Amino acid sequence: MVVFAWRLWWASLFGLVLLGCEADESSAEPDRVASAGASGRSSVQGCSVGSACLCDNGHNGYYTQCIPTASCSCEACPEFEPHAVPDFQTCSGDVVGDWVVESLTIDPEPLIFPAEFGRMVSCGAQAASTHGFRLKLSIHRDNHAALDMSELSYQLRFSASCSSPDGTCSDYFRQYGDGHCKDLGCGVCECERTDIAAAYNDSLQVQFRAQTLSFVTNTSTVAEFKYCVDGERLILNAHGLTAILRKALFGGIPSSCESRDESTCETGAFCRWGSSGCTGSAPTRCLLADFGVVPGCEVYEPDAACSAIEAPKSCSDLEPAECNDTPGCEWQVGCSGPAIGCNELWLRSGICDVVGGCEKISADECQGTAECQKHPSQVNCEELNQCGWIEQCMVAEEVACDEYSVSECRQHKRCEIVGERVN
Repeated sequence: MVVFAWRLWWASLFGLVLLGCEADESSAEPDRVASAGASGRSSVQGCSVGSACLCDNGHNGYYTQCIPTASCSCEACPEFEPHAVPDFQTCSGDVVGDWVVESLTIDPEPLIFPAEFGRMVSCGAQAASTHGFRLKLSIHRDNHAALDMSELSYQLRFSASCSSPDGTCSDYFRQYGDGHCKDLGCGVCECERTDIAAAYNDSLQVQFRAQTLSFVTNTSTVAEFKYCVDGERLILNAHGLTAILRKALFGGIPSSCESRDESTCETGAFCRWGSSGCTGSAPTRCLLADFGVVPGCEVYEPDAACSAIEAPKSCSDLEPAECNDTPGCEWQVGCSGPAIGCNELWLRSGICDVVGGCEKISADECQGTAECQKHPSQVNCEELNQCGWIEQCMVAEEVACDEYSVSECRQHKRCEIVGERVN
């Protein structure tokens, strides 16, 4: 009994010492924190990370730390001004043509979080920054269309105090299942959000459904927008996105690989940069995704036109790459030579040139006209005395360029596009 009382006395004495130490440390904390005001620290009372605090210079800040001491960030709180999603006024209009994005605004729809007793909480949101968004359209009179669209992703901000169930940034992931989130302080959360998936298809059909423009395949809807045409502008709206597109014209052909520098060599397809520069064989036509990106595939103002090129003085000395990049010149590979009557050819050589256009009507007679250019191979071509296989740069054949659209213009070597390019 004496031993037990002795131990209890020592335990009581030790407890008093501890309480005394804790009392000294607690009372000293406010003075120690307050004296460090120049470093941005503030009082511990009422501290929670992200809540408001008062800086020594009188500005409002937010707590970044509460344990073991409170630290008040005196940087300005992040911008956060959510507002209601404006109504979009649809209208009709002619959507035929080529279109490129001129401007973009995002007014996110409110975030919805589950709350107690089956209720739902609506939280206003704000788009802070948008990653590059690309949208190009080419719509034809027969309602065929091509669409090139990148995904729409951006930084979304909302108030943590509005979210549910925990009132923290992690509520977003629980509800929406994607997007990295971070606490910006001042009770503002910022999360990655993607609202529109990327899409590319040059074989779409356009459907009009009650002021809605839909781009569809035989099996699915690729993209759908509310729309309005205002003169030379096509305005599209979906998921809080409002994109204003301007009318343009797509035209050109990809530049040869050899003519490109290192920065543009590998844009598009089939060109590669190496120790010998840019090499490969560029495609012969531009895809929708190439316009404004691949050298030679350009976006023009709507008043651009196809015009004739004067015949160059000479093309014969040019190498293939230089030839194809020289207006009016064309690298030609094929069978060439004068046409000849089939019966004359038969009598002179005993050949009835069926490939070249002749017809054998009897054992002694061949009729029609033999044309060298109809021979697809060098072997067949050189069997005929009047024909020869050529691989050289020549002046391109003259055509009526003004009869061709801007999209068709550069398929003809004696034609060029005249007009201002869209930046």
